[in-house]
Amino acid sequence: MRVVYVEDTVTAVGREWAERLTQALERAFVVVSGNDFSADDEADIIFFAVSAKGRHVQRYLNASRALRCPYIFITPQMRFPAESVLTNVLAPVTMLEEEVHKSELLGHLMRYTGTSATLMPAHDYGSRARNHSRVPA
Repeated sequence: MRVVYVEDTVTAVGREWAERLTQALERAFVVVSGNDFSADDEADIIFFAVSAKGRHVQRYLNASRALRCPYIFITPQMRFPAESVLTNVLAPVTMLEEEVHKSELLGHLMRYTGTSATLMPAHDYGSRARNHSRVPA
């Protein structure tokens, strides 16, 4: 699989960080311009490099509504760690079956980057969220 970096706004530090994360995960890194992005692109993770203006972000939120892979927005105002790729990830979990894939991805991130994960279960009905949020060791 691969990591797709959608570049609507040039953010050199953000792109370098996304490349370091991709190398740590041992995946292919593909850069796509904002105009060439398609929600049909197959990817493990998608990075959207956009300005912090609402309409730019909303455009990609609408385009990624049907995605089942994680996506991360990168803006020019963000600061990235210089030494490590990740230190801690906060992940909300719900009762949906798709959360199983999220826990697999978190386990992968933890293994390859040495990060820790904090799971935030939703206040939904029953105990399904807790069952689906178990991160594999």
